[in-house]
Amino acid sequence: IMTKDKQFVVSHDNNLKRLTGVNKNISESNFKDVVGLKMRQNGHEAKLVSLDEFIETAKQSNVKLLVE
Repeated sequence: IMTKDKQFVVSHDNNLKRLTGVNKNISESNFKDVVGLKMRQNGHEAKLVSLDEFIETAKQSNVKLLVE
């Protein structure tokens, strides 16, 4: 999803409420205000990252990606 200031982040949902508790749309927010937010689901925790960071981590881990 692209932020208001045209940066891509990796998230299934535009609204962050379900996973972060913050009722904010990514598309209406600046990158600096959403990147790094902690997401929680089913006992797992992760942080919201940029698409660039996600791709770099996949490369370093030798993981192939399919982005839709």
